This record gives sequence, C-alpha cells and structure tokens, in this order.
Amino acid sequence: MAIVISSVGTKGGTGKTSVVKNIGIIKAKEGKKVLLIDLCQNSDVATKLGYDRYSFKYDTYSWVAEGVPFENVVQFDEETGLYFIPASERVEEIVTYVNKKRAIRREWILKEKISPLLDQYDYIIFDNHPTETNSMLTYSLVASNLALIPTVMDMSSVIASMRTIQLIQQLQEQNIDIQYSVLPHAVDFSKGFGRELKEVEAEFKKDGDIHFNTAIRYSAVIMRASLRGEVMNPDNEYMQKVMSDYEVVAKEIDEIMEHGHILPKPEPVLEGEVK
Repeated sequence: MAIVISSVGTKGGTGKTSVVKNIGIIKAKEGKKVLLIDLCQNSDVATKLGYDRYSFKYDTYSWVAEGVPFENVVQFDEETGLYFIPASERVEEIVTYVNKKRAIRREWILKEKISPLLDQYDYIIFDNHPTETNSMLTYSLVASNLALIPTVMDMSSVIASMRTIQLIQQLQEQNIDIQYSVLPHAVDFSKGFGRELKEVEAEFKKDGDIHFNTAIRYSAVIMRASLRGEVMNPDNEYMQKVMSDYEVVAKEIDEIMEHGHILPKPEPVLEGEVK
C-alpha cells in the first residue's frame, strides 16, 4: 500500500518541488516505485526533471477532469526511475470542474483518483502550488498520509508554515488521518545556523510536539543551476551533499509512518560550529 505525501506550504520559494523530486529519487534508488503528481500550474515537476512543460499531450487536468486513462497520462523518467503526471496552467480548473460535477465529498476527489494506484506504487507524492485558499491544497491533504512542510530560514516562511499547520490541524479535527512534519530547507550550514535552527524548532513546538525533520543544506551551485533551468548532474559534489541530507529525511518519513514519530538521533555538529 502506497504512502501518500503532500509537499505543501502557503509561501513560494521554500523548495516544495525540490523536496518532491529528491525524496522521490532517494526512494526510487531504494528500489521503490514512486509516482509524482504535479498540482502546480508552473509545471515544476516536469521542468525539474529536464522536460519541456509544453511537450505533453495530457496532464493532471486530463486525468482528473477529462477522464483520460491513467496509463495515457503517466510519464516515466528513465534517468531517475520516477513516474510522474505533469501539470499545466489548466490544473487550476480542476476546482471549477469539481464544483460543477460534485455536490458532496468534493475534497475526496484526489483520494478517489489515486485509490486504484495504491497497490501499484510504494510512494505517491503531490507537489502543490503555494496557497492556503485554493481547494486543491485541501484535496491533496485529504488524500495524503503525511504533509511535508518545507520551511526556509526567515520569519515570513515560518509564519506561512504555521498557517499550513493550522489548516492541517483543522482537517485532523474533522477526522482526516494525516500527519505533518516541518522540513527546514536551504539552511546555510557554513554560517553556523545551529542555534537559529533550534530557535525555529522551539517556535514551532510552542503549541505542542511537532515533527521536525533534519535540515536540508543550502547550495548556491544548485540554486544557480535552478535559475538557469538546468538539471544538476547527480555526480556534482554539492549535489551529493544535499542528497545525503535528503537520504536522512527519507528515512525520517518512514519512521513517522511506522512509529508515529522521528526516532531520536545524536545531536549533529553543523559546519562552522564548535561543540
């Protein structure tokens, strides 16, 4: 049975698509079958895999709203071993379609669509547009077992992530079975961010115990490549360091799903800090 994950947040630029792609790659390397579903009109899943966003005949909207069979919509990337459904600008029209066609249980649309796929994949991961008002976010959360909330180290991102948590907690109060975890993203280890990271974690945990993942390090090399629309060579030294962080987070995801929490680990010493 697939573990279903949503990469979510109400602020752009926190690395949601990078999380989707790289967690997917780690799991595919472990021999797992992974499906990425793009729910963002920017088509970032396809572009971050190196594809032209306009090269696909079918997209997420085709599958959800037009009845195009899944096998005609899904794509396979040989380099990463990932299956994915690309998006386009039309993905936002899914909400309009649902409002017209469904009188009840509108929020269950994606849960119902992926139901036949749960036995075919080990992981299904949604990439979401940064919003808190669009119903698409609710659709993906209702369909998911776990929400990953990437958070960069600035107060605006922290506040946006807290709003995301409030939305998830509202769903939990309505008996939606979903867990969530905050993922510190693009943390500059070389600047000695250990203390600030602890402060951010403490801020999130003021109102209760919240899963807090191992931080993903920052790399200017990867950021510049992203700005140019390039796909990083996996053999690049900086990319390998970043992927080692994602490997830890991928294990933590399984710990949350299996044990209900992240198993305690020895406290790391970040680069530039002295214990």
